[in-house]
Amino acid sequence: MTNLCIDNLQDIKVLLLQLEDEHYTFKSNFLYGASIGQHLRHILEFYERVFTLNECGIINYSKRERKKHLEYFRVSAIEFIDDLCDNMRNSEQKDRLLILTDDSIEGEKMITSFEREVFYCLEHSIHHQALIKVCLKEQNLEALVEPNFGLAYSTIQYQNSLCVQ
Repeated sequence: MTNLCIDNLQDIKVLLLQLEDEHYTFKSNFLYGASIGQHLRHILEFYERVFTLNECGIINYSKRERKKHLEYFRVSAIEFIDDLCDNMRNSEQKDRLLILTDDSIEGEKMITSFEREVFYCLEHSIHHQALIKVCLKEQNLEALVEPNFGLAYSTIQYQNSLCVQ
């Protein structure tokens, strides 16, 4: 699963290398003023939260550090992706039970696992890539990404099965 996450981040990096800064920070009318940079920061912070777990095994996405520079500076985001991918490749994290909690839902905790949260981050990233694609389309830049950018693996498999029939 970690390799799929790394591939996912590399797809995003390929896009970032093609964008201009003004496209990265463009406030989308279709996304209520959100930018590609804001969506990307959000993706990266979730990945970072999972891959930098401490020994306590408690994960709380709402307590992530908001790294605002990632939404404004494409180069910073590219460097962060590189560091995050290196961390993922070298991670000693193994599947183990975790406690998932959220500050917005007082007192709620649930048992999860490292692998489940890695999978969640991948799906979460793909969801935000779909929103990034909307922002690209608004700027007439959708040609910068592959047609499958922002599509869930299950959707791609389903569409491929329709082509075979």
